[in-house]
Amino acid sequence: MDIASSISALSAIAAIASAIYAYFQVKQAKESVEQAKKTVLEAFTQNKINALIALRDLYEKKLPEIKKMADHFSAPEIYDSTGKPLHEEHEEYRKKLQRVNAEIDKFYELYVPTKISTKNG
Repeated sequence: MDIASSISALSAIAAIASAIYAYFQVKQAKESVEQAKKTVLEAFTQNKINALIALRDLYEKKLPEIKKMADHFSAPEIYDSTGKPLHEEHEEYRKKLQRVNAEIDKFYELYVPTKISTKNG
């Protein structure tokens, strides 16, 4: 075998090694992209949960305050002008709180298993 054939054989081996290396690099890059997508999705989900909890806390704080004010204006002569709008606002916040709690429950069902397996079955 002459020198040109040896160089060609070594070049072919180098090309094969480069192709194998490139294949594994692409595979690792795909895995990294998938992991990044999962991380972004988890962060988005956590932010959504945090926002829902903050809304729930706000509504739970405002509901008693509005109810107290609405009850304060329950006299017939001021009910229509002040008490009724406050009762309507209270009802609106109560419905919003129900929706927020329903969303939180969805996340709870998604992340907390309904059946927890034990070692004994």
